[in-house]
Amino acid sequence: MDKSKAALGASDEAMGTGTCLAVDEAKLSPEARIFLLEEQMKHMRRVLMRLRKEHGGTPMPKHTGLSATNLNKDGIPSGTVCIGATEKSPFLYYLTVDGDNYVVGNQPFASLSAAAEAVSLVRRSGWTFWKLLDGRTLKEAFRD
Repeated sequence: MDKSKAALGASDEAMGTGTCLAVDEAKLSPEARIFLLEEQMKHMRRVLMRLRKEHGGTPMPKHTGLSATNLNKDGIPSGTVCIGATEKSPFLYYLTVDGDNYVVGNQPFASLSAAAEAVSLVRRSGWTFWKLLDGRTLKEAFRD
């Protein structure tokens, strides 16, 4: 895979689908980068609003208060949204926990590390790469 390209996530809210597009960063103007970041922010706002609506406008529950039926094989609540960033890309990646799968765009992964490696093109721990919306790593939130 060409490391000079950045993956951009997009989704169709009505269809419930997501896509990922590879773009050559060197060919993006500053205006295009700003536009793409704004589109990613709009998507994240939609995800946050949906999560707030699902939870009655209350803050997301803490890990310790959840029942075992809401947790996946790694002890992470289904529906959790995480953000990942790489040093070489100005784009944020988002991951959603869907049962025992971890989904980036519309691509499911069996592990956090596989998802992290797919977006960063470097082997790394998914427990430290992916962060909750409050800035904590998954390791800090679910393994400490």
